[in-house]
Amino acid sequence: MQQRLDEMLVHLANSHQQIARVLEAERHVNVRMAEMISVMPDILPHFTDMQGLIDGTGQLNTGIVAYLGHLADLEEMIADSIGHIVREMAEVDEE
Repeated sequence: MQQRLDEMLVHLANSHQQIARVLEAERHVNVRMAEMISVMPDILPHFTDMQGLIDGTGQLNTGIVAYLGHLADLEEMIADSIGHIVREMAEVDEE
């Protein structure tokens, strides 16, 4: 039984690591988008297409919100996984 728990822990750790890699890539995209926004001048320049600026800012905000949502999902998955492992280990200890 302990071997099954160990295998399950290894599998969960690998899947969490892959999810973390995806989130890290998403974080890099959001950081680059934020850097592009931050180099824009503080005063409103005369854009020919103000809607393009508004759309870009909206996309940045959407990306950041999605990233934070995915981080919360990862945290929840890790907590659920640890909860299952703790319950399994408690059952093994009772036997």
